Amino acid sequence: MENLYSGKNSKVLDPRGMFIVQGKDLLRIWVGQLIPPANLEPYRQCADKTIQLLKQHERAPTDCGYTKQLEEDERFWRLFNMESPPASPYEPVSEWNPWLIDVRIFKFKLA
Repeated sequence: MENLYSGKNSKVLDPRGMFIVQGKDLLRIWVGQLIPPANLEPYRQCADKTIQLLKQHERAPTDCGYTKQLEEDERFWRLFNMESPPASPYEPVSEWNPWLIDVRIFKFKLA
């Protein structure tokens, strides 16, 4: 994700979402605390499917797991070239509002 924690227009992890963070030797699925409960399982299914594709086609690391918001360790923050979390590591990012929907509103089936 471009500009996450660095650059002029840097962004932070949005607690309403689930993000796949991939480094050379480590892959983590970050789980925000404000994800609507109905979204957790669909988000997990999508993340798991995406990770399988990354492993199959992009040589993604085999060291893979979930990390909940506020439970990040040093290895997680090193994925962003940081030794510790930034002063404000999380906040809603307004430009992501259209993507972070409550799936209870929509009737669709994951492929």
